[in-house]
Amino acid sequence: MGRASVILESLPLSMLTDFAQKADEHGYDTVWKPEIIFSDTFVPSTAFALKTKRVHIGSCIAGIWGRSPVVTALSASALAELSGNRLILGLGTQARSYVEGWHGLSYDKPLTRARELITVIRKILSGEVVTFEGKTVSVQHFQLALMGPPPKVPIYLAAIGPKMTQLAGEIADGVIGYFQPIDYFRDTFLKNLEIGAKKAGRTLDDIDIVVGHPALVSDDPKAVEWIKPHVVMFATAGGSSPTYAGMVKSAGFEKDLEGMLAGIANGSMDEAASHVSDEMVDAMTLCGTAQHVADRMNDYYKAGVKMTLMNPVPPKAYFPLFAGHFPETMEFPQPDVEAFVQNVDNIVTKVPL
Repeated sequence: MGRASVILESLPLSMLTDFAQKADEHGYDTVWKPEIIFSDTFVPSTAFALKTKRVHIGSCIAGIWGRSPVVTALSASALAELSGNRLILGLGTQARSYVEGWHGLSYDKPLTRARELITVIRKILSGEVVTFEGKTVSVQHFQLALMGPPPKVPIYLAAIGPKMTQLAGEIADGVIGYFQPIDYFRDTFLKNLEIGAKKAGRTLDDIDIVVGHPALVSDDPKAVEWIKPHVVMFATAGGSSPTYAGMVKSAGFEKDLEGMLAGIANGSMDEAASHVSDEMVDAMTLCGTAQHVADRMNDYYKAGVKMTLMNPVPPKAYFPLFAGHFPETMEFPQPDVEAFVQNVDNIVTKVPL
């Protein structure tokens, strides 16, 4: 049996903290706090740590360009101490448009940046004096002032493409994948992870393997229709990662993808979503009754996933994942906040774990 985890975001911090407490009580292994447009990851994660007792708390993900390795290590060390070493430091590149458009930085050498950042953060957290001169990271004579033993902070790397997956296999304590059908996970993701692991003399047993999906838990049979725009969002997100489209094709939905792309080009989400079958929803998301979602999670555990990650979605809503993702003429519905809150609650309290 694997472990379950859930992303908590998009709602007021007081509500998210309550949900973190519910997830802790329900038996989730980890609650993850993303860092995109709603907040940073470390402040809400601190609130989660103060209101929970057992559950791990993860950043999913902290961008590798937005902070220096020193600042990241300082934040991680403090949160690890506060939480009783329950922190998982999840790092990732984020999308190019986020890095260049929001931070004004160059999305250059992402593999090198990830390798150097993880290397330096580990050195800092160990308490040693760190001097490092790399291609993307420079630190001179920094030492973390520790009042006790070094914090225990496992570092996970978010990976979509094959090269980043191989890097995670080589150097990370865990890997975070997303939107993967089971065959793609087994035939492509695990193989790339193993390539990296062998390079470092490791095996897959040395790596915590996390795979996440858009999640909608409801007894309403219409739920499968409500999540279809989210399948479109990721399947057509070539500007974020073309690998998502490859995942859809690997599951046998290449013709459907062509229809989705045509619908988006026409500025119609309804047209695009009409090409998402119920079978595709089941392959690319965790959607349905609480028991059905639990059964699908078990399918992933049997395939080799060690921790499933549920990302609650607002039913019926959709939005661009990056600038230029959808035509400017496309209109976006306002999210139903009440329905979203209900979905989060269903996920953190009703799914059998």
